[in-house]
Amino acid sequence: MQSSASPLATKLTLIKLPTELKNKIYGFVLPSGEILKRIKTSECVKTSAWNNFKVVRCDVAVLRVSETISKEAADVLLGRNTVVLNVEECCSTHGDKAIRALSGRHFLLKHPYRRIQLQLRQPRSRCTVRCVLDLVRTIAAVLKETGIRKLTVDVSKISYDQTFGIHSVLDYEQMGVRYAGVGTVTTTISSVVIHFVHPPLSEAWSIMSRLPRGLARWPVQYEHPHALWSIDVRHPRVVRRLAAFLKEYYDGQDGEDGEGAYEVWTDHVASEEELEMVTHFALTEADEDDED
Repeated sequence: MQSSASPLATKLTLIKLPTELKNKIYGFVLPSGEILKRIKTSECVKTSAWNNFKVVRCDVAVLRVSETISKEAADVLLGRNTVVLNVEECCSTHGDKAIRALSGRHFLLKHPYRRIQLQLRQPRSRCTVRCVLDLVRTIAAVLKETGIRKLTVDVSKISYDQTFGIHSVLDYEQMGVRYAGVGTVTTTISSVVIHFVHPPLSEAWSIMSRLPRGLARWPVQYEHPHALWSIDVRHPRVVRRLAAFLKEYYDGQDGEDGEGAYEVWTDHVASEEELEMVTHFALTEADEDDED
């Protein structure tokens, strides 16, 4: 009696799996919410600085399996983590004319960066925030080519003057700026939706706008939520400016009619103009009265 040989099982490999399943697998082996790399200050205008990256404190062997898997895994890696770009120091290193010429060229990026964090220092040259926007435009163009329609730019690590400068330039160039919330400014570049975000400002406002009038103040007291203490340690100016805004807002209400005034900000639905007003107030210079 002849025994029939069972057919060979089809070998299932990672590359043959559906994209959704592969992305889940990449998510298990790759980090999330980490600083992926820091672009060297002297190389931020070089293509090689953007296309080659090393991840600290994690195993990235999956990036070396094959060219196809490397690209797929890198897209997941870049979508889940942050790249730090130190623009102003780089601009100072190269000089005003050099950075203008280099930032205008088309970068041949292999990977679509989706989240960057700007770390800007006081410039030692005449470089302005327009240099920053030039680089953001370049990244947006690459995202458009790869079919990605969203980029998040974290501006919480730069000075208040520079943050406000970015907002001002966006307004000045009439780029269709929208305020989705306090600390979040949205515009569209090359069909890509760009979110300029200030997470500590957004987080602090989400807490302070719900506090009763008597607690909406600075400095932080023991009655305040612990989460606000944490923000105040890292970004005391954010909390101070928001407290100053709420004081002016509530005092203004009392001066108008005294009746029907909101006990807390969240008692009413804020307009986009009000969201813009709070954001700009928080990013401008503090008056001497705010120090008290």
